[in-house]
Amino acid sequence: MCGMKEVFFLSRWELYRQYYFGDLSQRLVEGRGRILIELKNGKQKFISKVFYVPDMKSDILSLGQFLEKGFAVQMKDKNLIIFYESRVVIASVRMTKNKMFPLDLNKYQSNYFKAETINMSNLRHLRYGHLNYGSFILLEKN
Repeated sequence: MCGMKEVFFLSRWELYRQYYFGDLSQRLVEGRGRILIELKNGKQKFISKVFYVPDMKSDILSLGQFLEKGFAVQMKDKNLIIFYESRVVIASVRMTKNKMFPLDLNKYQSNYFKAETINMSNLRHLRYGHLNYGSFILLEKN
């Protein structure tokens, strides 16, 4: 689960369901997609079937999904170690006082369907297929 919409790639945005947490609180899942992360060895890999939950303060990873994707997970001596392909360590995390394993992943932002405009002139320029500004003056006159 992730609360940052901008890191999703090829996503479906629709209301799915309420998700209940261990403390009986609930959050609305508004979509599902893939997130691109950088592994400890420098390679990039997608995590798929990630739920988008807008009001999440922290991301949550499912150990079950890691196992389904071919990762191995070892928990020993208050450490969580995640392996992939030939037992290559891609993450090693020490348990905190509140019994959590905070994993800092480098997430890449999706640039699909994103555009940013500063002013209306720039927006017109983009909408008219990058028409030059001199032609806009001519267009306005005629």
